[in-house]
Amino acid sequence: MMGVVAIENLRRTLRVLAVVPIMAGIATVLFGSDIIPGGGRPGASVESELRFYGAWWIGAGLFLLSLAPRIEERGRELQAFAALLALGAVGRVIALVDDGRPHAQFLVLLGVEIVVAGVLVAWQRRVARS
Repeated sequence: MMGVVAIENLRRTLRVLAVVPIMAGIATVLFGSDIIPGGGRPGASVESELRFYGAWWIGAGLFLLSLAPRIEERGRELQAFAALLALGAVGRVIALVDDGRPHAQFLVLLGVEIVVAGVLVAWQRRVARS
């Protein structure tokens, strides 16, 4: 019984978490750099690239949603997702070193990305064993 509850809780969590990149991606595609605190107005190339990445965020959220129904069997895919999330955090660290401290929102996101990546993988492994 406990295993079923743990699986359902993980599924719900993945569905809720998936909303974040989907909404962020939609906002980025539609509004570009206007959604970035302190982002200013970049040139057309940066704006184009940013909006392109927004579509990938939508895809990441949809991918996370697709994992939820059978998450106990989809550990490798979740690990890949978590690795990409952690790699994104590494990119934020590189930006911090190269360009200085960003808006506080991005420091919070850096921490969340690292923690969420690790917690999701550990949680999925525990659920898969039960």
